[in-house]
Amino acid sequence: MDSANNSSIFYAVIPPIISGGVLPVWFGIVIAFVAVGGLNNGLLLYIIAQHRRLYSGTGFLISHMVFLQFLHCSALQLTHCLSSYLKSGNGLFMPRHFCRSFMWLYLTVLYAVNWSGAFIAISRFVAIHRYGLLLWNATQLRGTALG
Repeated sequence: MDSANNSSIFYAVIPPIISGGVLPVWFGIVIAFVAVGGLNNGLLLYIIAQHRRLYSGTGFLISHMVFLQFLHCSALQLTHCLSSYLKSGNGLFMPRHFCRSFMWLYLTVLYAVNWSGAFIAISRFVAIHRYGLLLWNATQLRGTALG
């Protein structure tokens, strides 16, 4: 397939979706999810801030992840949705540097979320296996002391 075929297929499919009123429905659904996700993450950050015990260790990793999710859901996803809606629905001109800088920020936060999740998983893996090793050693020591 050549590029002329691809573009004709693309333009044949997209305009009926936009003119059919699906774009405002998509916008409303995404904004509803963004609002609910932002409120939930904000509430979770508030609860974490109330407990001093969650300021260190795994609590710090969890609060870092919740903050990144809050940033992603509240600011970045909202900006992405709004710019897409305005560009597609109203033909608004978006400068090239806006898209490039926004995508850089968006991808940076997504990578940070992924790495934060990985660090939480590693932390939990080490904690569980270290506890299991300590429990196994205690059982072995108790068995030799009794035997």
